[in-house]
Amino acid sequence: MKPTGSAVNAVGTSEKRLSVEAQLLATANMIPGHVWYATPSGALIFVNSRSADYLGLPKDHPLRFGIDLGGEWDSHISLLHPDDHEETRKAWSSTASQHRIKHASAVSADSTPLAN
Repeated sequence: MKPTGSAVNAVGTSEKRLSVEAQLLATANMIPGHVWYATPSGALIFVNSRSADYLGLPKDHPLRFGIDLGGEWDSHISLLHPDDHEETRKAWSSTASQHRIKHASAVSADSTPLAN
């Protein structure tokens, strides 16, 4: 039986999403700088090839592929210089948890009216 209707659209959308993700990873790996991505909670889930090579990560390390393994927000700390662990942990935890965005209606994401 051939998939039809929404089943075809769902497959097509999923394939397009995977294609776009693959293109984004390939582009990030071409950038001659250190590129990384973290979840909104602060968990690091991607580093580009340049960063991964610099850090000495194995070729099959999940961070090279943007695979979210559900790591803690500070799971990347071990990749930093030991002298920077505590300061980075403090800065990262404060940054990841204290920013709100402003909606176009001038109401914050938590519905608190914002002063002009």
